Amino acid sequence: MLDQGVNINKTDSQRLDDGSNLPGGESDYSLDLLNRVTADGNIDLFDHLVGRGADVSLSTALQSASECDDHGKSITMIRHLLDKHLMNINRNNEDFREFFHEADDKGSPLCSAIINRNLAAVLELLERGASPSFPAKYPVTYAVSEDGFVPALEPLLCAGNDPNAALKQAVFFQNFDAVKICLEFDADFVRALPKALEQVEAKARSVARFVASDESTSDPDYKDVLEEKTTAERNSRAIVELLSETIGGDNAQYSFDERAWCRI
Repeated sequence: MLDQGVNINKTDSQRLDDGSNLPGGESDYSLDLLNRVTADGNIDLFDHLVGRGADVSLSTALQSASECDDHGKSITMIRHLLDKHLMNINRNNEDFREFFHEADDKGSPLCSAIINRNLAAVLELLERGASPSFPAKYPVTYAVSEDGFVPALEPLLCAGNDPNAALKQAVFFQNFDAVKICLEFDADFVRALPKALEQVEAKARSVARFVASDESTSDPDYKDVLEEKTTAERNSRAIVELLSETIGGDNAQYSFDERAWCRI
């Protein structure tokens, strides 16, 4: 196809890297061909395409490298892209996009490694100098969100990410394991506690309103919704307990069980 004159650098601006269609009016101008080859971990084909004129600077290959199911190939590809092709380790894939919606996978190669739950890629990128906090807050957000990848949090904090900012996000997302890790890095638990208490109140009131509402208990979704809400309340209470114990042990000053709104 290349011998017949196919444009190797033509981008499919109406599709994402995974091949899904974009909404009308949105575009992704990254070079999908190189992105896909990178995600397969195929270094030989990648170099062949570059030798035939593919422009590495048009791709988000470093983001795609962490998509490879074989994490060994993923690391080898990342090193190859950095050492041979000198790709920018902090390049934001938003530079190639014109989106109106908030993309779930935006950010740097490090962000992509966290999103793809590729710890080996996270460690490699950090060791090679990737910023642990670029774009602002996103790496930590991807690590501590409700469906985040908590194993990436400790490496991010070791690389210099602010544990106080991380704790604030962990409390917001009610991620108990992430809160625990932040406390191990001496995050300011006193400042985080008021927000955690507010969340307990909000969750308790949400459960109470739902139970007292006119929703039919015979509705097949009723039990699932109630379980989701009560689980969220338990998670927020567990975080308050953890923060309170950190402050004052068993006699913590901020024992939320003594607050009337917890029993509403």
